[in-house]
Amino acid sequence: MTPLPGEQAALLAAIVAEPGDDTPRLVYADWLQENGDEPQAQYIRDSVRLAGLEPYGKEWKALAGRLRETRDWRGPEWLDGLGLGRRVAGFERGLPVRVTFEGAEEFFAVADRLFALTPVRALEICAYSGSRLGRDGVRRLAAMPELARLTDLRLIEHQRIDPNAWRELFRSPHVANLEFLGLSGCDLGAVFVGELADAPPLANLIDLDLSYNSIGVAGARAILSSPHLRRLELLWLESNFVGEEDGEDEILEALESRLGDGLRTHSSPDDDEDDDEL
Repeated sequence: MTPLPGEQAALLAAIVAEPGDDTPRLVYADWLQENGDEPQAQYIRDSVRLAGLEPYGKEWKALAGRLRETRDWRGPEWLDGLGLGRRVAGFERGLPVRVTFEGAEEFFAVADRLFALTPVRALEICAYSGSRLGRDGVRRLAAMPELARLTDLRLIEHQRIDPNAWRELFRSPHVANLEFLGLSGCDLGAVFVGELADAPPLANLIDLDLSYNSIGVAGARAILSSPHLRRLELLWLESNFVGEEDGEDEILEALESRLGDGLRTHSSPDDDEDDDEL
């Protein structure tokens, strides 16, 4: 993997160190222009300008439309230039903020580079390529301090994993900033969800996707009675109850009483995805 020029790597590291400050982003835009990448330089400047406009006003909509076109056209190329491959990504204020990997091996191969060069806040690791996290992969992920930057973590279709490995992830101090946790299709039963519900580091979760698992009534009850998941507003439970379980209607009514429309039993977050990252 070709290393980036030292000056470029240092400028990106400055952005990663101060993700809320626009100045390092604008300095990086100047460097890009000086080094022949006017489109990306202008994209960053316009994205920073968009953040200061009244959302969904006339000027905002026009600029946002142009930025989406540029992102869709050039975004994969920019990721490729950072040595991150052509992953699906969302951008915010000109830099990647959401990245998706098709398999665990793909993620671990570039994880150090990803966290060193981008202010990523949302990470999705799928098992669509057949490369699952496995027990060791979940434990390796749990031990990564960089997870503390994330507010959104999605692990999709990683099955046949030891409950103790999931427990290490749920109780890792590095997941304490997560607001969204997605574990769709991970073959989670009531025992796994009990570990999740009993994990203090997950107390900031607002949105939890457990679609296409088998948590059953016992798992749903663990979520409802959790002393830590008190901030939860959205819970996705599509395809989690097999047949007619005793107590299913009762526990779903109790969850609905607490969450209202935030209880989703017949849809998944992918159905409601917004495209606000530019």
